[in-house]
Parts: sequence; C-alpha cells; structure tokens
Amino acid sequence: MNRPTFCWVSLCTFILAACEHSALWKLKTESEQMEQDIPVKEQELQQLEHSNIMLQEETKKLAADLKNKQITLDELDARLEKYKTANARLVTANETQRRKKADLDQRIRESQRKVNTVRNDKALPDREKQRKIEELKNEIKEYLKMGL
Repeated sequence: MNRPTFCWVSLCTFILAACEHSALWKLKTESEQMEQDIPVKEQELQQLEHSNIMLQEETKKLAADLKNKQITLDELDARLEKYKTANARLVTANETQRRKKADLDQRIRESQRKVNTVRNDKALPDREKQRKIEELKNEIKEYLKMGL
C-alpha cells in the first residue's frame, strides 16, 4: 500500500472512530439525562394521579350530596366552584383529555350561570326557585354520571 492511500485509510478510520465515539457519547448523555428525569416524571405522575383522585372524590361527593339532601343555591354554587377548581388543577396529557376538561369547565360555568339567574330572580316564588334548584341538581347529576 502506498503512502497516500495509507494516509487516506488511516484518516477515514480515525474520522469513523471519532464519529462513532461522538454518537456513543451523545447516546450516553441522553441516557443519563433520561435517568435523571425519571424521579421528576414519577413525581409529576403522582401529582397527576392525586389531582385525578381529588377530582373523582369531589365528583362522588357532589353527586351524593345532590342525591341525598336539600341544597341551597349558595351551597350549590360553592360546590360548583370547588369542582371547577379541582377540574382546573387537572393536568391533561392529550387532546381528548383537553376537550373533556374544556367541556366540563363549560358545563360548570353554564350551571353557575343558571344558579345566579335563579338567585337574582326576585320575582320568582320560592316554590318555583326550589323546582329550578332541583332541575339544576338533576342536570349536574347527569353530567357527573356521564363522567364529564
């Protein structure tokens, strides 16, 4: 083998080895970074699971209260606000979850608007107000049952 060919072969071998080393170094660095991210991701997952559990508990509690007891407009509005806050804390991971969360938020706001309408209607007799409260309770129970 002549000297120029030997130099080219040696140079190519050196460059290939350097590229391979660089790629391996990059993979090693990425792997180490992923390993460092695992505790953070586990903590985020735990927070997400905790938020989800809290929202489910609030849903069950609200549904049970709506089913079992006479509730005032103020209590209903306060419960809706707590439910809205729990929903806002819920972290969404994909488009389906974001749409579901937005739909629930819209339904909560609509229910709150209806509560305020009944509360502010001074001409409405008490019996009619109670009937509208019952309608609102049933409406809220329905969308809680649907998982929204």
